[in-house]
Amino acid sequence: MAASKDFLDNNAAYVANIRTEFPRLDQTTQNPGVLHFTSSEISTEGLLPEITRKPGNVFRVLIPECEDGDARRVDGNDARIAIDQSHYAISHAISGFGKPGSAFERLNRVVIDARTMDAAIDMATRFRNRDWTREWMDLPDRKIFLARIVDGQLIDIDTFYASPLAA
Repeated sequence: MAASKDFLDNNAAYVANIRTEFPRLDQTTQNPGVLHFTSSEISTEGLLPEITRKPGNVFRVLIPECEDGDARRVDGNDARIAIDQSHYAISHAISGFGKPGSAFERLNRVVIDARTMDAAIDMATRFRNRDWTREWMDLPDRKIFLARIVDGQLIDIDTFYASPLAA
């Protein structure tokens, strides 16, 4: 039982420290600043610690990969399902725009990571071609970032500049 008490005490101290550093952590609505598409099993905190410094700042959508010979890739249907899942966050970001405290009103960045930049561009193009994504992109200060992550390491990151309905 002593180990349980130590665990509880350490956890309480950790939570108190987070609440001191981030006093508005007790949010009643989900309000992240970043939507992250990834197929990595590694947490967003482990992949992109700079954007996850503040707890609750990321809404993560996991995209399953399938084996393709010796390589791994994202199936087109799985990419579509992941994009469909993001509709929840994006639609709330649109309806909450300009309404402080609304669900997802701070969501102004999307990070799409993949094993290759071409795969990230493909996913970003699919995402950008949705009507509701274009509506979100028309709001001020919205950006989509492409990241190449290999073996849990960020290799490259760039901004996605594609016109709607490309590819």
